[in-house]
Parts: sequence; structure tokens; C-alpha cells
Amino acid sequence: MDFFIFVLIVMMAVGAFFVLYSAFCRNRDDNAAADTTADFGFASLEERLNSLEATVTEADEAAASLDDMTKNAFKEFDDKYQTLLFLYNMIDDKQKTMAQREINAAIAPVQQLRPSADPLAELVTRRKSASNPKYDIVFKMQADGKTPDEIAKELGMGKGQVALILNLGGAADV
Repeated sequence: MDFFIFVLIVMMAVGAFFVLYSAFCRNRDDNAAADTTADFGFASLEERLNSLEATVTEADEAAASLDDMTKNAFKEFDDKYQTLLFLYNMIDDKQKTMAQREINAAIAPVQQLRPSADPLAELVTRRKSASNPKYDIVFKMQADGKTPDEIAKELGMGKGQVALILNLGGAADV
């Protein structure tokens, strides 16, 4: 704003110098004609001053409008940036979740193949889950120290059947 005022003052001074110089030159030749020219020059200078003031006012209004447009543009850019940042974070979270699911899916079959931490507890569980009451008797007799042949004779079963029951039950000494 100060720059425009400075330019206006300089232009007025230069204009006044040319007007006065022209009046001075004409004054030498003809005093009457110089007075008329000088009046015309000042009137013209006043018109120029009014025109420059109107131009400065228009420029100020344009600058204010441009400032408002710039502020709105920056606000819109910031809003779009925040939206993009939010979406990027959502995508990043989804990728992490999907990667964790893939890892879990890959690990699950391996965990199922791993032997039990406590084989004795697993044996007890298998023996308890037997659906036939005869199986429980076979396991009890083996726990009492009887051989598969003795168990087969006592229960009236085949030796192979007793051996199969004990093997499926996880007996180590069959």
C-alpha cells in the first residue's frame, strides 16, 4: 500500500515538473498563452490524480479479494490433506490387520502339528474320550500290569483287538 502511494507521489511530481517546465517554456514566448496552458495543465493534473486514486482503490479491492481467495484455497487444501491423511492411516491399519491374519493363518497348521507339551495329559484325555466301556477296562487292566494276552483271555477278545485298542489309546509298552 505504501509503495502505491510512493509511486503516486513520484508520478505527481514528475507530472508537475513537466507541466511547469512546459509552462515555463511557453511563458518565454508568450505570457498570455503560457497562463492558459498552465491552467490547462493543472486541470489535467487534477484529472490524472483523480484517475490514479480510482485505480489505487480498485487495486486495493482486487488485493483484498485475492487475499480472501488465497485463504479459502489454503483452507480447502488443508481439508483435503487431512482427509487424505485419514484415508492413508485407514489403509495402513487394514494392511497391518491383513498381514497379521495371514501370519496367523500360516501359523495355525504348524501349531496343530506340534506335539503336546504334556504327553501324559494327552494320553489321559484320549483314554477318557473312549466311547466304549470295554476300552476303559482294557486300559485299567493294562495299568494294573496285565499283558495284552492276559487282557484278551480275560475279556474274551482277540489279541489283535486288544493291541489295537492299546495302540490307539497311546500305550507305550504294547
